[in-house]
Amino acid sequence: MIIPDVFSTDGTLTLGQLTPGLGVNLAVGDFTGYIDEVRVWNRPHNPTIVTDNVRVTVDASTSDVYHTWNFNEGTGLTAFDRANTDNFLPVDTAAQPRWVRSDLDLSTNEKIDAPQMTTQDEINALALANANSQCSNLINSFSLNVVGSNMATLTTVYQALCVQELSTTNDTSQLQAVLASAADLFLGSNVNATNPLQNLCNDIGLATYIGASGSTCISCVFGSVVNGSCVCYDTHWGTSCDTSCPTGDEGACNSNGLCDDNTGECNCHPRHYTDADSVVDFWKKQVSSTSMGMTTNYVCDLCTGDWVGKSCEFAKSTPKSTSTYTGMAFASYLTTFDGISFTHVTPGTYNLVKAGKNAVQALFVPCSGDVQCRYMKELAVTNEKSTINIQTSPDGGNLTVIVDGVEVFYPSTETSNGLELLWDKDPYIEVKFEGSSIVAFDSPQGLVTQSQITSSHAKQNQGLFGKADKDWVKDVQCSSEVVDKLDDEVDLDYAGACMTGLYVPATSVIADDFGNEPLLSTAGYSLYLTGDQEMSINGFTVDQGVQELTFSFWFKSEASSRKRSTASYTIMTIDVGGDSIIFKVASGRLELEWGQTYTTSLDVNTFTWYYIAFAWSDDGTAFIYLITDTAVLEEALTNVQVGATINMQSITMTAATSSPLTVDCMRSYTTSRSADQANSDKDAYCGATGTDTSLMMVMAFDEGTNDTTSMTTYHTSGTNAGSVSGTTSTTLTGTGMH
Repeated sequence: MIIPDVFSTDGTLTLGQLTPGLGVNLAVGDFTGYIDEVRVWNRPHNPTIVTDNVRVTVDASTSDVYHTWNFNEGTGLTAFDRANTDNFLPVDTAAQPRWVRSDLDLSTNEKIDAPQMTTQDEINALALANANSQCSNLINSFSLNVVGSNMATLTTVYQALCVQELSTTNDTSQLQAVLASAADLFLGSNVNATNPLQNLCNDIGLATYIGASGSTCISCVFGSVVNGSCVCYDTHWGTSCDTSCPTGDEGACNSNGLCDDNTGECNCHPRHYTDADSVVDFWKKQVSSTSMGMTTNYVCDLCTGDWVGKSCEFAKSTPKSTSTYTGMAFASYLTTFDGISFTHVTPGTYNLVKAGKNAVQALFVPCSGDVQCRYMKELAVTNEKSTINIQTSPDGGNLTVIVDGVEVFYPSTETSNGLELLWDKDPYIEVKFEGSSIVAFDSPQGLVTQSQITSSHAKQNQGLFGKADKDWVKDVQCSSEVVDKLDDEVDLDYAGACMTGLYVPATSVIADDFGNEPLLSTAGYSLYLTGDQEMSINGFTVDQGVQELTFSFWFKSEASSRKRSTASYTIMTIDVGGDSIIFKVASGRLELEWGQTYTTSLDVNTFTWYYIAFAWSDDGTAFIYLITDTAVLEEALTNVQVGATINMQSITMTAATSSPLTVDCMRSYTTSRSADQANSDKDAYCGATGTDTSLMMVMAFDEGTNDTTSMTTYHTSGTNAGSVSGTTSTTLTGTGMH
C-alpha cells in the first residue's frame, strides 16, 4: 500500500515492534494477515508510550496524533482517513485487499491481561515443566534488578508469556524477545535506569542485544559483540573498547593508519610511518613480522623519510649524479630532475625539457574508460631546426616515427641538424641532442620515456621535469605566488593546477598528434542533464564582432523509449548579442532557430552520439553538419542573418523532462568550417592547445567534478587567453558531471 507524505517533522509510525538485534525467527516474503488501527504520531515516542496506548481509542483530537486509520471506512480499493481525507491505496491492484469486520477490541483503557495458559493436557508435560523451570530462573534473575520499581508486579505476566512461548515453540530465541520487551518497558518507565539485562549477557545469548560479553558481562562501550567477544570500532581499543586511540586533526591515527585494538598503538601506512625511517625500513619490518616499535601516542602525522608534501603524496629520492640528471615519465607517473615522483592526470601537451633551443614535449591523453588514467600518446624532440616525433598506437600496432615530416621505419639511424635518432635496438628509440639523450619505448600503458640530461640543460630546464636545483617546490609552485611555499604546504591538487599553467606550451607546440583519437574525450567526464535541468556558462572573454562562426559539440539524448522521440526539446542556446541561436530536436528532426525556424531533414535518434557543427558566414550562407562515426550528413541553409555580427556572451544547455541530455567537447571558431574540417574536429582530442588561430573557445568536460567544469578561451593568435570555472561562472540547477 502507498502511504501519503504525512510527516511534517520527526515522528513515529507504529505497525508493530521487534527489538533490533534479536535472533528471533521471522517470516519473510509477502505479508499475509490483518492490519488494524494504524497511527502516525508527529513526534518520536518511547516504547512505554506506545504500549500504554495499545488499546486506547485514538481519534483526530488525541494529542500528538497526526493521522490515524481505523480502516472502518474502507471501500473497494481505498481505505479513508476520516480526519484529513487522505487514504491508503493498494500498489498491486491484481492482489486486492479485503475489508473484514475487525475482531480487535479497542474499548477505552482496557487493561493488559496476562496470557491465559491452556490446560496441561494440551501441552507436552515434559516441555511445560522444562519451560517453567527455565523461565522461572530467568525471570527471577531479571526481577532482582527491578525490585522497587513498578515492573515488579509485571514479572508474573512475563513469566507466563515466557512459558507459553517456550513450551509451544521450543525456541529459546523467543525468550530473548520476552526479556527484551520487559527490559524496554522498564527502561521506558525508569529514566536513567541501568539495563536490568546488564548482568545476563551469557543467558540465552543476550550478549549482542545488551552490548556486553564475557563471563563478567563486560560492556563493549565503543564496539560490538561478535561471537561473544568485543570488537572495537576503529577509534577505540581495550577489553571493553572504552579507551581512545591516538587522535590527530583528521581523527583516529590521523586517518593515516589503523589502531591496534589490543595495544592502542597506531599501525601507520607506509607514507606516514616516522620521519626517522624510510619506506624500505617499514616494509622490511612488515615482511619479517618485526614489531614496528611505534610510540603509544604517535598519530601518524609525520611523513616517512622518503615522502614529502602536505599529505606525504610526493616520493623523494636523491639524484646519484651531478653531471647528468634523470627524468622519467610513464603513464601518469613522473620523476623530476630533483628526484620527486608523483602522479599528474591533467591531459594535454607539456614541455618535459625546455632549455635553450632544445625542447622535449609529451602529449598525455585519457585512457579509455578510466577518468584518473592518462597515457603518453606522443613524444616530440626539437632543436628549432629539426623535429622528431614518436607516437604510440592505441590499438597495439607499430610505433610511428617521423623525422622532419618524413616517416621512418625500423631499423633506422638518422641525423638531422644536430638531432640524432637511433632506432636499431628494438623496441628502444633513442634521440640525442647536445650531449643529452632521451629513450622512449612502447607499452600497454602508452609510451615510456627515460632521459639522461646534461647538467647545463637540467639546471635551466623550464619543463615538467623541473630544474635540477634541489628545490622541488619551485618546480610545482604557481608563478603567481609571492611567497615561496614550504614542503608541507604543497598537495597534489595545488601542484596539478599550477603545472598546467607552467608547462603547457602557449606556442611552438611540436607534438603533432597525427593519428586519430577515440571518437569522444569521455574517458573522463561529460555533462549530464535530466529532468528540466540546465547549465548556463557566462563571463568568458572571446572575440566580438565576429562575421563568421562555427559552433560544434557532441551530444546524446535519451528518452523513456528507444524509439525516435516525437517530442520537441531544446538542446542548447547561444546568446550571440541579438537573436539567440537555438539547437532543437522537433519530431525527431534537428532544428535551428535564429531569428526564424530552420527545420532540417536530419534525423536524430535517442541513445546515439552525434557531433553537431553549425557553420555560418555573414553573407547568409550556413551549414549544419550531423556527424557520427559512420556518416557525415549536412544541410545547407540560405539567407541566415545576412550582415549580422556575432557577440557571443553565454551558452545554456537544457534537458527536457522526457529526454535527458549528455553534452561533451564544445568548441567555437571564428571561421566557417567545411564538412571535412568538422569531421576532422570530431576525431581530434578535445583539449586543444590553440594551435588553430581561428579557435575561440574549448570546453572539455573531462576534468569536471560534481557540478564543476572549466572552459578555455583563446586569442586569435592561438594563445591561451584564460579559463572560466564552472563553480564561479555557471548557473546550475541540479546537474552533475559523469
